[in-house]
Amino acid sequence: MSYPSDSPIRIAVLSPGSHAHEYLIPCLEMSRLANIVALTSRNPDRRAQLARQFPGADVADDWRSVIERDDVDAVLVASTPDVHGEVARAALALGTPVFLEKPPALSVRDAKALAALEQETRTPAFVGFNFRFCWALAKLAEWSRDWTLESLRVRFVSSKPTQPMWGLDSVASSSLFAVGVHAIDLALHLFDDVPTRTSVVVPHRGSATMSVGLEFGGAGAAVLELGNHCNRFEFDVEAVYSGGIVVRIRGMRHIEIMGAEAPTFDRKESTVLEASPLLPGFMLGGYEQAVASFIQSCRGASLSASPLSRFVPTAATIEEIARLGA
Repeated sequence: MSYPSDSPIRIAVLSPGSHAHEYLIPCLEMSRLANIVALTSRNPDRRAQLARQFPGADVADDWRSVIERDDVDAVLVASTPDVHGEVARAALALGTPVFLEKPPALSVRDAKALAALEQETRTPAFVGFNFRFCWALAKLAEWSRDWTLESLRVRFVSSKPTQPMWGLDSVASSSLFAVGVHAIDLALHLFDDVPTRTSVVVPHRGSATMSVGLEFGGAGAAVLELGNHCNRFEFDVEAVYSGGIVVRIRGMRHIEIMGAEAPTFDRKESTVLEASPLLPGFMLGGYEQAVASFIQSCRGASLSASPLSRFVPTAATIEEIARLGA
C-alpha cells in the first residue's frame, strides 16, 4: 500500500516496555507521518496506564487481534525475541509491515525462516539496529563514501546482562544477542560483507568479556571488544581507511578525523565534530532515523533498509563466536 504525501500511517505498538517508551514511542509521536492508533499489554495495570497516556488510541490485551484490524497499517514491537518472531510471522503473513527490536531471532535457523517469509511476502520488516543510523555513523558515511575501509576497532560494552536471558544457556550468549549484536552487525554493515574467519579470546571459559576478531577475506579486519564488565554503556569506534585516514568516534557525541589524506587544513591537524548537547538520546542514538526509515519503507511498500535478510549473517557470526568462546 502507498500513501498520499500528507497521510500518516497508522501504527500499533505491541507490548511496549521502558525501552520503547524512552526511545521508540517519542520518534513516532514527533513524526507527522505516523499515528499511534493502538497499543497492547497483557498487564491490566499497564493497560490502564497506556490508556491514560494515549487517550486517542485503543488499548488491548491481545496483539493478535490488533494486527488484524483494518485501521492498522504497520506494527512496532519491542519485547522478547520469541514475541518478536511470533509477531513477525503473523504480521508478514498478513502483509503488514513490522518494526522489530533486535534480536528478531536467537538462531540462524529461525532468522532464515523469517527472512524467507519477508522475501516471499515482499512486506517491509525492519530490525532495529539503530546504531547504523546514529548521528556519528551518519557523519562517517558522508565522509567515507569514496574511501576504502581497511580495519575497524569497536568497543561496545555495558554492565548487562548479569544472568542468562531469553532461555539461552549462558551469560556470554545472552550478552552477544542482547548487546554485542550491535557491534557485530556494525562490522558486517561497514564492510558490507560477511567474515571469512572468526577468532575469539576470552579470559576464562564462558566469560561474557571477549575480544573478537573478524576477517573479511582480503578486504580488511575488525576487532570487537565486547562484554558486561563496564559499569555503564560505552561505545567507541576507530576506523582506518586507505590512504591512512583515521576516524575515531567516542560515545556517539564526538568524532575526530585525521591522516595525510583526511579533509583537514594540515597533515598534523585533525577535524573534530561534537554533537549538540541539546540532541536527545533517541535522536543521537539513531532511533529517530531508524523509525523514519521504517515509515518511509511502509509508505513506499518497499523492502526496508534494515531487513530480516541482513540479520541472518549477523546471527551466523554470533553462533560462531559463541561456539569458539564456549
